[in-house]
Order: sequence, then C-alpha cells, then structure tokens
Amino acid sequence: MTSSEHELEAKLASLSSYVQELENWLADPPDPGRPGALQRIVERMVQVIVECAADAGDLWRAARGHTLGGSVREGFTRLQDVGALAPEVTSRFFDYARTRNRIVHDYNHLDAGEVMRQAQQLPADARTVIRSLLAG
Repeated sequence: MTSSEHELEAKLASLSSYVQELENWLADPPDPGRPGALQRIVERMVQVIVECAADAGDLWRAARGHTLGGSVREGFTRLQDVGALAPEVTSRFFDYARTRNRIVHDYNHLDAGEVMRQAQQLPADARTVIRSLLAG
C-alpha cells in the first residue's frame, strides 16, 4: 500500500469516527437545560464531516490522477464527474457545504431546524462517500 493510500485510509477512518460521533450526539443529546449546546455540537460536527469528506475526495482523486476541486463544492462535483458519487448525493453535499460555509464564516443566522435535518441525513451520505472511495 502506498503512502497516499494509507493517508486516504486514515482520512476515511476519521470520517467514519466523526459520523459515529454525530450519530451518538443525536441519539443522546446533552442536558436539555442547555438548549444551545446540541445546536453548536451539531454545527461543528457538520463542519468537520463535510471538510473530512472533501479532503478524502481530494486524496482519492489525486491518487488516481483526477483533477482536484478548487473548493469543497467543486471537489464533490469532480467526484460525481468521475462516477464516484451519484448526483443526488452530490446535490446534498452541495447543501451541506453551503451550511458548512455559513457556520465557518458566520455569514448569517442559521436555521436550527435545517441544520438538524441535514445532520440526520449526513451520516448516511458520508457513509456513501466512504464506501464509494473504498471501492474505487
């Protein structure tokens, strides 16, 4: 196994760990007396999962000589272009990336309901990315 394959494997293991952590927080939220705690935890987990998935996609494409994306969104587009992701998964990652940008740059108020909705779908989509990159 090459060093880039090891790096990709490690990144996918991290991604899997982050997905499990998000699912654990959603299943067992923090103290209800702190209503903003779960929101902040979920926002951070969405950010980390999207960034980790994008990094894994970059590593996968680089190892195969494919063009890298200049942005998180473009990276997912490139994965779709080479057949690694289905259009509907790519489209959802566009939404996740948009939310990630709003979290990171504090562009404007986030819709807590939308963030939670995305957080509930994101683990399945992240696992799709993991399976796809491991298979390809």
